[in-house]
Amino acid sequence: MGVSELSPIITIQGSAVETHQASTTATYTDQGATATASDGTTVLSVTVSGDVVDLSQLTGGSPYVIVYSAQDQHGSLNSASRAAHVVDTQNPTITANAHSNGDTNPVGLTVGT
Repeated sequence: MGVSELSPIITIQGSAVETHQASTTATYTDQGATATASDGTTVLSVTVSGDVVDLSQLTGGSPYVIVYSAQDQHGSLNSASRAAHVVDTQNPTITANAHSNGDTNPVGLTVGT
């Protein structure tokens, strides 16, 4: 069999573009990727590099990028990437606690710190 001119085939598990709700308690779990040689039968190992997704940090216009790479037995390389956006789409909840006399007014709010 001759040297392959074709690159490995990388399949991203899940979506290549993801949007996640910002959270200070949740953690991001990457779904990963699989790779096969161009013959479609030889399973290859996948190397993961790029950004570490932090759900407590909004991404704005620049998503976190996770890169999956694989190399076959002939030295052919390929890579694929996932973009993970972290956004805040939830409205804040404000709760007015009653005073001991039952009155909830006036309510003082501190914005920003």
